[in-house]
Amino acid sequence: FILFDTSRIINGGETNYILATTGIFLSIYNIFTALLHLLGFAND
Repeated sequence: FILFDTSRIINGGETNYILATTGIFLSIYNIFTALLHLLGFAND
């Protein structure tokens, strides 16, 4: 999803930069939490 969001920003599909930045931040956060779950560091 990060690549999709980034290409949409670069190609002009997303004009609201606050939402675009928030979307990229949430994508990175979701990848980080998924890695924590895979490695077993997250407590459920």
